[in-house]
Amino acid sequence: MQNYYEILGVPETASPDEIRRAWKRRALEIHPDKNVGDSGRRGLFRSSRRLMSCLIDPRKRGDYDRRARPAAKTAASTRKASRGGGAPFTASEPGLSPEEESFRRRWWMHEIMRPQMPRERESILFFTRKLDGLRQRVAQYEAKIESWEERRRKKAWSLFLERKRAGGQMFPIRLEDHTRKELDAHKVGRMMEHMADAEEAHKDLTRSQAAVYWWEKDEEEMLKQKKDLEEIMGRGCAEEERARRAEADAIRLKQEEAERKNDVCRHLRMVEDNLNSVKTMSSLSPDKKGIHS
Repeated sequence: MQNYYEILGVPETASPDEIRRAWKRRALEIHPDKNVGDSGRRGLFRSSRRLMSCLIDPRKRGDYDRRARPAAKTAASTRKASRGGGAPFTASEPGLSPEEESFRRRWWMHEIMRPQMPRERESILFFTRKLDGLRQRVAQYEAKIESWEERRRKKAWSLFLERKRAGGQMFPIRLEDHTRKELDAHKVGRMMEHMADAEEAHKDLTRSQAAVYWWEKDEEEMLKQKKDLEEIMGRGCAEEERARRAEADAIRLKQEEAERKNDVCRHLRMVEDNLNSVKTMSSLSPDKKGIHS
C-alpha cells in the first residue's frame, strides 16, 4: 500500500496544518498550469490532493493509519533489504537522460497508486448497488407519501362536505391528529435519512470513479509517452551507432592511408638505395670493377 506521508514528504506525526503546507509546496511543483504540455501532471495533481484530503480528516486518517502503516513498514523493509540499504527508490539513476529520469519518477508515482485501484473498483460496485437500493427506498417512500397526501385531501374534502350539510355546526377536526402527524413520525423521517445516505453514497461513488478514471487516463498517457520515448531513444541509439561506425571508418581510412604512405616511402627508399648502388658502381675504376665482378 502506498505511503501517503512519504509522497507528501511529511512525518507520520505531522499536524493538519503541516500537511496542508507540504501539499501546497508539492502542488506548486506538479500543478498542470506550471507543466504545460505534460498531460500526466493533471492526474498526479488530483492524486496528491486526494492524499492530502485523507490525512487532514481525523476519521479517514485513523482508518488509513490502521490499514496502511503495517504494510508501509513491510514495504520499506523489503526495499531496503533488496538494495542493501542503498539509495531511496526516488534517487536519480546514473546514465539516464533527463527525459528518462522525468518519466521514471512519474511512473513511480503512478505505480504507488496501482494497489489501490482494485479496492477503488470494488468501492464503485459497492456504492453503485448501495445508491440504487437507497434510491429505490426513497422512491417507495415518496409513492407512499403521495398516497397518504391523496387520502388526506379526500378526507378533508369529505369532512368539508359533512360540515356543509350540517350547516357548518360540526366540531372541527384537526387533520394533523390522524394524517400529517402520523406521516411525519413514521415515514418522512426515514425517507430523509435514506436521502442523506444516498447523497453520501453518491459522493463516495463519485470520488472512487474519479480516482479510477484519472489513474487509468494517466496510465494510458504514460504508456503512450513510454512508447514515444522508446522510439526517440531508439533513434538516438541508432544515430549514436552510425556516428560510432563513421568514426571507426574514418580511423580505418586514416590507418590505411598511413600504411599506403609508409609503403610508398619504403619503395622510394628502396629505389633510392638501388640508385645509390648503381652510382657507386659506376664511379669505381675498371680494375676495381673487375675485382667486384
